[in-house]
Amino acid sequence: MFIGTGKIGAGVTIQFYNNTGSPTNPSCELENANYLGLSSEELESIRVQFLDVNEDLNKDFVVYKAKESVLSATVYLHSGNQLEPYSATNTLVLPLPSIDQWGAPALFKSGNNFGLLIGKQNGSLSYYTRSGSLESGEWQLISDTYLDLVEDYTKRNLRIAVADWNANGTLDMLSADDSGDVNVYEDFLSKKEVHKVYGLTEDKAQQFVLDFGNLANPTVANLYGTQEPVLAMGLLQ
Repeated sequence: MFIGTGKIGAGVTIQFYNNTGSPTNPSCELENANYLGLSSEELESIRVQFLDVNEDLNKDFVVYKAKESVLSATVYLHSGNQLEPYSATNTLVLPLPSIDQWGAPALFKSGNNFGLLIGKQNGSLSYYTRSGSLESGEWQLISDTYLDLVEDYTKRNLRIAVADWNANGTLDMLSADDSGDVNVYEDFLSKKEVHKVYGLTEDKAQQFVLDFGNLANPTVANLYGTQEPVLAMGLLQ
């Protein structure tokens, strides 16, 4: 498990926790408090994502980095060694469209192409596509208000996570914003069908409205060995 930590100017980095339990009963212990030595880069914020960028059946580690009001991204390629999957020397630079540091990107594969969704501070959603490899080509803007997500002061700081949330073979997009709403756009590349996400009490007897507060960061997590991923939510403290 990876957790972003630290404060601006005080060593923003990633902590690595190793699962000493099992997939169905995880137990995580801190193994590295400054994973990949990121604190030395004097970053202002970090967002992370796992994606098989080079199609070698291993999840690569995508790190979005904000520094001096500019957002950049580095892909730490999987080594093939499950015990030491990532290193600071096995990387590629992920070119991003011109966006400010408050943008929340989510990279995904669509056929032979890459797609990029960017949740904006003003609540809107931008969608880009890129043909071929990440090393060459240019991003093409498809829409600055994708899925009819437009500027809305009640839904600021749009954050998204892309996954096959219902394990039916198509990509879905989960969104969260400052309104507290959590929604899933099922098969978002083909249609605009949106479902509000509710929580369940521990005995699964009653629904309740999810509200994670401001600047919540949804993340795809495969914790329990099931086809469906689970939602891990990073919260601002």
